[in-house]
Amino acid sequence: MTLEYKQSLKELDTILNIMGKEYINKIPTKLISFIKKNMDNSYISNINVNIPINEQMLKNDTRSLLSLIYRNYWCNEEKKKELLTEDAYLKSERERKIREKYNPDNIFKNKQQNIINEESLENGTSIVEYKEPSIFKRIINKIKYIFRREK
Repeated sequence: MTLEYKQSLKELDTILNIMGKEYINKIPTKLISFIKKNMDNSYISNINVNIPINEQMLKNDTRSLLSLIYRNYWCNEEKKKELLTEDAYLKSERERKIREKYNPDNIFKNKQQNIINEESLENGTSIVEYKEPSIFKRIINKIKYIFRREK
């Protein structure tokens, strides 16, 4: 366990002690003992009782742990369903953006296009589509070849 995480547990313990017994009683004793056992006792958290919790300079892990405790133990069933729905929506949006960004079909198309563009810029050349000469053009070229060879 990292030092930062242990410090977050210390901040969480401080917040729980400030909140009071009615909130602590809703949390399982195993979780409370885990927090007490693994927190960094030498860390001094700078939590001010007079400032609202959302305006405090808390560690990101502390905020995450508080939100998990709120969702799992303190909020009612209706609010819990609302939060779970919001989490599912945010997760699907994040996955959609990742899928758009790293779509295998688009990656190879874009990569191939970038390679072609880079090569043409470096060489000063561009790609020209090759067309097979028509039958008449080939016959004329053969006749020209025969006459050149005879000279």
